[in-house]
Amino acid sequence: AIDLTQFAFIQSNPGDGGRYITTGSVFTSDPELGMNFGTYRCQLRGPRLIGVNPEPGQRAWKMFMAQRERGEKLAKVSIVLGQDPMMWVVSGSALTKGMLDDELAITGGLRGRAVEVVRSETNDHMVPAHAEMVIEGEVPLQEPMLPEGPFGEMFGYLGRRKDENFWMRVTCVTHRRNPWILNQFTGVTPGFCRVPMDALALYRLRKVFPDVLALDSVGGATGWIV
Repeated sequence: AIDLTQFAFIQSNPGDGGRYITTGSVFTSDPELGMNFGTYRCQLRGPRLIGVNPEPGQRAWKMFMAQRERGEKLAKVSIVLGQDPMMWVVSGSALTKGMLDDELAITGGLRGRAVEVVRSETNDHMVPAHAEMVIEGEVPLQEPMLPEGPFGEMFGYLGRRKDENFWMRVTCVTHRRNPWILNQFTGVTPGFCRVPMDALALYRLRKVFPDVLALDSVGGATGWIV
């Protein structure tokens, strides 16, 4: 009965490869690399098929590659939508780099109380008990990858179409009776929260150049730093 096309996921840019799930926290895990959740674009390819796009070097990508090299056939994934705002901040930023790897604990610290969690229906990921929707599935690691994109990844820029990318078979969807679906207009507005990332960049920069007073990433020009 699963049909993700019936929910309010949209195509936010004219040049996008289709409709996308853009605001999920994608939960992955690995026995050696631990637990992770991050926000990766997920192309809606059909009622029970979506793309999953961690970029090379990101933790989910490292997990998928490590599991594939070990000969594992499937990676279990849970995608949480309508999550706590502080979870969204942690999920969509590099706040945890070089810090505590338990992102649920960091989320709890930011919000001032622990995140109540429950076990996913079809895997062992512990996900927030209070969310609008959880999409669960399996990423095949030994099957051919699928093309994905293009996608308006940043303000004024269209990310290239990828010939090969990870994808997921959806096995279970749980949601509120009338879930609120949040879509992120990444290609047409610069309005994402840059302050945490600027603060982390300034912290690192001062280790090398102690006299730096401030840093700002220009919202209207991706990649420009003042």
